[in-house]
Parts: sequence; C-alpha cells; structure tokens
Amino acid sequence: MPTQTAAARAALVTIADFEKGAQDSESDPFVEQKWMRANGIPKTNKTGITDDWKAMTARGTVDAMTRDATSTFSVVNPGVNLSLANAGYKTSEVIHETDIAENSGSKQQIIDMLQNRLEWMPEAIHRARASDFYGYGIAQGQTNGSSFGTNPIIGLRGAIITSGTYAGQNVATETALKGQVLSGGVHQSFSIEPFQSLTQAILACYRGTDVGMGQYEPDGIFTGVTNFGYLLNASNEPRRDVSSADTLKTGKTNLVFMGIPIFMSRFCPDKMYFVLNSKFIQDRTPFDNHIQARSKKEVSPLVMNLLCFYYGHLRVTLPRAHAFVTTD
Repeated sequence: MPTQTAAARAALVTIADFEKGAQDSESDPFVEQKWMRANGIPKTNKTGITDDWKAMTARGTVDAMTRDATSTFSVVNPGVNLSLANAGYKTSEVIHETDIAENSGSKQQIIDMLQNRLEWMPEAIHRARASDFYGYGIAQGQTNGSSFGTNPIIGLRGAIITSGTYAGQNVATETALKGQVLSGGVHQSFSIEPFQSLTQAILACYRGTDVGMGQYEPDGIFTGVTNFGYLLNASNEPRRDVSSADTLKTGKTNLVFMGIPIFMSRFCPDKMYFVLNSKFIQDRTPFDNHIQARSKKEVSPLVMNLLCFYYGHLRVTLPRAHAFVTTD
C-alpha cells in the first residue's frame, strides 16, 4: 500500500475496476489457524489484562510401610501459578471522503477500494500471527526476529524450552514445565530417514491425564516446505499404481504418521518441526472475535478509518506435552 498522501490516494481511487479480475499473488494458507479452529483452541471473551492458570508440578512422597509404622506428613506444594499478558498486532488505513468527489468518477471505485482493504487487512494480521506462532516473542529476552514490532505474542519456541522463564516460572527450577527440545542423533538424519526422528519426538510428548487414569497423545505436527518434502520422498512407495493402460499414478500428498496429521506450513522456519497437543494450547482474546475489523469515522466527518487488530496471547498450558525439533 503506498504512503497515505493525497496523491497516492488519488491514484488509488481513480483505478477502474479496482477489485475485479485481481489475482491473489500474496497470501499463503493459514494451516495453523485451521487446525486451531478444528480443535477448539481459539477462546474469545476471556477478560483480564493477564491470564492465570495452575500446573501440577509435584507429587507427595510414597514410602513402603509395615503395619506398625507411623505416618510422617510433609507439606508438598502440588502446583505452580503461571501467567501470561496480552500482546497483539494492528494495521490501519485512512480514506478521505473528499477523494471520492475530487478523484472518482463513480462511487463504486471507492467501495471496491474499501472492500479490498477490509479483505486484505485481516490477511495481514493472520500472517503476523502465523509467523509468530513459531517464535520466541519476548521470552528469553529475544524479539523473535519479528518485523511486527516490540510486543509480539510468545510463540512455541518461547514456550517449549528447557531453560529460562515461561509464564513467570523458571523451567530449570520447575522441571515439570520443561518442553521437549530435541536435536542431534536421529534428528540430524531427518533428510534421509525422517520417521525415526518423528517416532522419538511423538513418544516424548505422550502425557497422562485424569491423575494417571488417561493418556493424551499429540494430534498435530507442523513443519516447513523442505522437511515436508523429505517426508513425502520417504513415504512415497517405489512402485506405481496402474489405473489404466495409459495412466500411471504414484506419490502421496497427505501425510499421517502414528495417527497424527502432518501439516506443511510456509510460516514454519526451515529445518525444524513442532509436535503439538491441542489439549494443552489455547489462543485467548478478550474480544468476541480473534480478528477485529472495524470501519468508522474519526477526526472529522470526512475521514473514514479502517482498523484491524488482534489482541490476546497463545497459552501453552503444559509445555512438556509438546516438542520443538531441530533437524539437518
């Protein structure tokens, strides 16, 4: 979008058929958002500046006993308190209604322009969230290499850690909060044999629930284009299936390993993948929708302001149920 000067706006509104026939050459699929919606991860209308929850990190001591033994009680704190503050992203446009009268032969052109902005502004916000979904955020004193300002959400690499602080707790002290951060060994031969790496990472993420009476396993794996290509090559069978005399079919496009779907994301950094459990992730916001798109008059009756924003946080409630894997 050009700088918002009168000349730039004049050039925009005089474009005939602004919207018609335009091809989308910018966007990428937001597989992260689709997976979260399918698993009920987005949580709206969650009030408060911060979000607090508790994680069980300790259990009582058990001793073998004889019938004449007496019990010695010791107080054990069964859990720790965790807290995350909201962060977010915004984008805005300003359109002057005087431009309609001065530069537009038809009001349809400015309507097309408004429609275009209102459609693409949420795409820009989703892109920022999808990029920082895999990032550090402000955890560990890093800014994620993000180009979206100084207050991005704390993403997976800021939550799945083995040292440092997440949600107000030092994971070196509260070791039950340590995530599965894996590299080396079988992960360094991912390009040749990826399934040994996947098996180790998935098994590391199996966790109990219901005080040990149940078990949760991961339900989503996200990786970039390069690693997904390695997985396709390794999974494609060497034979070809003949469907007719002149047609040969081979190759797989959808991958499921150990019952877990594998998603290719162009937002996932190269040479890494993430094994996730949707039961222990929430995307929370105090608003009624995750992406807010608004159009209203501001400054004067002649100014239309378009605003689109996300404000909330990604809550990884149990980091040890997820894995962040670095590959070759």
